[in-house]
Amino acid sequence: WQVTIMKKIDEFHQRFRPLYFSLLAIAFAFVFGGILIALSGINPFAAYAAMFKGAFGSMGSISQVLNRATPLIFTGLAVLIGLKVKSINIGAEGQFIIGAFFAALAGAYLSVGVAVIDILIVLVAGIIGGGLWAIVPAALRIKRGVNTIISTIMMNYVAIAVVAFLLLDFLTVRGTDLVATKWMAETARLPLVIPSPARLGLGFFLALL
Repeated sequence: WQVTIMKKIDEFHQRFRPLYFSLLAIAFAFVFGGILIALSGINPFAAYAAMFKGAFGSMGSISQVLNRATPLIFTGLAVLIGLKVKSINIGAEGQFIIGAFFAALAGAYLSVGVAVIDILIVLVAGIIGGGLWAIVPAALRIKRGVNTIISTIMMNYVAIAVVAFLLLDFLTVRGTDLVATKWMAETARLPLVIPSPARLGLGFFLALL
């Protein structure tokens, strides 16, 4: 029975080992950040208390944290797909930016006024945009044997530059104070699951799914 218990304990540690490392990284970040804050002459405990209050002090704050976490969750899942096939993709940020850009354009210019159709168009456009951007390092890997870590991370900066160039020079709606494309149609936006004041969108629940 002692051997069985030890095996169970070992299985438990193996299963939750990634969680240990994640918690250790978070703890290290707080400690190191606290040291830097203290060196700047500010009470780190007061700073962290203000940060947590701003993030979790109200339902509105919590919902905004979850909304902002949604694209990070999706992007992390995209990286996981590559890892499953032993391919390290450091270019998920650039693929996300291009995908979001395609989605924004689709929602602004391809809307037909029907929510189900418009949302589907936006989602498909985002998938196509991110996929097209991922094809470049994939082709370089297949045809020329280029290291995907190097090519994908470099493509992130290219994505930022390309979107900035197109947005600033061609797609910004003039006469406004915003550097932005035309607003997406209301029917092209994912609905709110929890309305005001929380304003939590459907995207978060799709990410969890």
